Amino acid sequence: TGDERDVWGNRIDSEDRIAVMDADGRSLNTLTVSDSWADSPVWSPDGTRIAYVSGGTVRVMGRDGSDDRAVGGGGYPAWSPDGTKLAFTSGGFSTGTEIVAVELSGFGREHHVADLGAFVFGLNWSPDGQRIAFTHYDQPAGDGYDPNGSRYASVVGAAGTPSRLGAETCKPPGTSGFPVPNGQVPTLGVVRVAVLFVDFPDAQAGYSTHVEAERGLPWAETYLEAASNGKLDVQYVPHHEWLRAPESYRAYLEENVLGKMDVGGEIYEDAVGLADDDVDFSGFHSLAVILPSSHFTAGAAGGSIEADGVQLRRHINNDTPRAAPGHPYDWGSTAAHELAHNLGLPDLYAYGDDHELPSARSGHQWVGADFGLMGLKAWFLALEQDERLILRWSGGGVSYARSFEAEEMLAWHRWRLGWLDESQVRCLRQPASTVRLTPVARQGGAVTMAAVPLSRSEIIVIESRRQDGYDAGKPYSSGGQTTTIPALAEEGVLVYTVNTSFGTGDLPVKVAGDSGNGQVDDYPVLSVGESVTVRGYTITLTADDGDTHRVTIVRN
Repeated sequence: TGDERDVWGNRIDSEDRIAVMDADGRSLNTLTVSDSWADSPVWSPDGTRIAYVSGGTVRVMGRDGSDDRAVGGGGYPAWSPDGTKLAFTSGGFSTGTEIVAVELSGFGREHHVADLGAFVFGLNWSPDGQRIAFTHYDQPAGDGYDPNGSRYASVVGAAGTPSRLGAETCKPPGTSGFPVPNGQVPTLGVVRVAVLFVDFPDAQAGYSTHVEAERGLPWAETYLEAASNGKLDVQYVPHHEWLRAPESYRAYLEENVLGKMDVGGEIYEDAVGLADDDVDFSGFHSLAVILPSSHFTAGAAGGSIEADGVQLRRHINNDTPRAAPGHPYDWGSTAAHELAHNLGLPDLYAYGDDHELPSARSGHQWVGADFGLMGLKAWFLALEQDERLILRWSGGGVSYARSFEAEEMLAWHRWRLGWLDESQVRCLRQPASTVRLTPVARQGGAVTMAAVPLSRSEIIVIESRRQDGYDAGKPYSSGGQTTTIPALAEEGVLVYTVNTSFGTGDLPVKVAGDSGNGQVDDYPVLSVGESVTVRGYTITLTADDGDTHRVTIVRN
């Protein structure tokens, strides 16, 4: 789409999307609508699926665009003849590209096929599925890319070996790995955030910006500084004036990645324009636009805006219209979440319909388990009167919880942002290991995270969770009675896998036992004596001394 071209003949103002049509050109049906360009479509051998590349990620979808999911970071996808595997290249000009093959069923195990230390492209399986042919340049990685250099065609056995390339490190590279992408807000030291408050002719605040600020900014600042163990100093600098947007809020509505209508990117330009005479943006790292929570909810982050000669990462709070105006509400966790995007963290919840739950069987209910700030979610079936769900009220009554929200930031995210020291992470490569873990809420220099490298882009992470800090229960009142809503159903250790090839919305982090649909057999925090087996490793919580959890990790 888009016909304009720049002076070099490249398309501008355009998007590349995947579409299917009849062979005679009729019945055109566009399948992808992502903000990232989509290209390199390849039919599966049976014609039911399409592999393609979008935003540096290899993806697979049904021929009608359904069941779209990420497979790994890379390019040049090629189907095995039986359709059970997908080979692609991973890497770049500076690092070289390796060939990997991923099983498309089960856990999606990744196999290392070849690594020549040079740029590789044009993969093709042999008809019997035993070999892969490919083209490569003879230039070593890091020497630059010469399109006129010598090229070679080579063949390699397709079986490969279980990929452990880079498994000597617990800092795997990738979209959701190390290092945090350039251009993000600094993760260490002082971060200054300019805060602008905007309302609309048809959605006016009716109260002061000081009231709105107190609903979210202090909570977000305290949370992020605590999670960083004092390594981050967040400084929100509010411009205390409601800036009246020149148009109705409906004029700013755009469809977001979840298919919902919210206030889109044009509001940033108008907000900066309205405040530019009074605010010097040159000393800031990020821009936060706050809409009145009496009329809006949720939030979003992404992109940047130039103001006073600097590029500011941007995010917005309260961008989705509420069904009806009401009282301002607390949005501190959303503010912290959106600023964390600017620090480089992805969403961990599914953007598609992969996590839709079937009906619960009789006498049971689905119970949600949320962990961290970025939306790591799982659901398990429990009896409607499971004792772990009991809420005891001050008046003597009893009710039952439907979800648990443990807000302490994941150890993996603290590690990635530089908030854990090397001494606080145990990288386990032995066939059997034992480690004592301090809860994520009490860092204090002790070991906070254990990790088992699986491949160049995958690790298992193990962390301790106690009812402490932001994992402590929250007081709640209703009808003159009070109770405490627990953040954890049980104390213990949380085990999850990380695939750094996957980005925001593609489930880069999954709770152990979750195959991708969000469902697990039981509450995912292990108590003493319980085990879980992940990718050939059995993790067991063997002891709890009240301060630390002792965990054994054994490779089967």
